[in-house]
Amino acid sequence: MTIEKKSSIRVAKSENGAHHESEKKMEKGSDPQDTITAPKTIIIKPGGISEAPPMLQPGRDGLPSNVHRCQEKWQNYIMYHFGDIGIFFTTRKYPLIEQPTFKKSILRDKSGILKTIYIDNLKAYTKKKEKLREKKVATFAFMFGQMSEESKQVCARDPKYDEAILQQSNPLKLWNIIMRTHLSEQTGHSRMNRRVARKAYETLRQDEGETLLNFKRRYEDALKTLKASG
Repeated sequence: MTIEKKSSIRVAKSENGAHHESEKKMEKGSDPQDTITAPKTIIIKPGGISEAPPMLQPGRDGLPSNVHRCQEKWQNYIMYHFGDIGIFFTTRKYPLIEQPTFKKSILRDKSGILKTIYIDNLKAYTKKKEKLREKKVATFAFMFGQMSEESKQVCARDPKYDEAILQQSNPLKLWNIIMRTHLSEQTGHSRMNRRVARKAYETLRQDEGETLLNFKRRYEDALKTLKASG
């Protein structure tokens, strides 16, 4: 069973910002960066995801960011609710939508069958492009809403962050910014980042009662962070 959203999805800066609070902020003339609005036609599926997607946190106190966990959980959430657009978390590309090619044989076809087929394909292509655009806006809204204030501050150091926030329609650009800033941003200093990442990797141990699968995930995250920090 699916439930179609009747109203826009609004994501405020707070972790669970209420819809009414978002509207009040907009009425008071707040910064448009504080509120991201998704289109009305996106369908949200209830259930299916047993746990809430994690909030993105930067590294602090010698601990790495949870960006790798967010990548996994956010992708699962987006794939479930919005479809294959979620593959960009892994591929760094949006789903490919092929544009129908206009061939000269269409002009020579007196029956008009080829022309009809081409027009139908073009309409389908346009519809898919519009649907993808809507999903981009909704995905951006979700991602922005799952970023902690600390993560937004870290991302704001990236020169492309302001442009991404103003567009509010390119989640891949936002994700690339997150990866650039959160994989290595732990202390604010590149040399210290490398030292912290190496120490976290070298002292990594399996906790008592921790499953092998969870330890493997932490190990891989620490290794990725170490490589990203140089």
